[in-house]
Amino acid sequence: MSDACKSSDVIDQSPVAFVMNGGGFIVEWHPPAESAFGWPRSEAMGRKLSALIIPEENREAHEEGLKRFLESGQGRLLDRPLVLSVMHRDGRHFKAEFKIGTESVADGYRFPTKLRTMPE
Repeated sequence: MSDACKSSDVIDQSPVAFVMNGGGFIVEWHPPAESAFGWPRSEAMGRKLSALIIPEENREAHEEGLKRFLESGQGRLLDRPLVLSVMHRDGRHFKAEFKIGTESVADGYRFPTKLRTMPE
């Protein structure tokens, strides 16, 4: 079994760490996200995901990708494991593996996201 398969299996079995809505705001924030990013649930809920965990140099691309998805209903980064550079509350950057899902809900979309931190 290749490392990619092992990694994919691990992320698929991970619990959802957080959920973002179509506006880019956090609507669920679970213990794996608290642990990885250093933001307690009480401070993360309702805030823009990009402001909390996306490094400044990548925020515009994140926002544009979300906008494209909302306009087209298609996203090239959805439903597959991907490794991204993200940011902890203390400002340090690190790599993490994500699998971003999508759900259609009454008020638009939600993006449940699984997370696996990677060794530094």
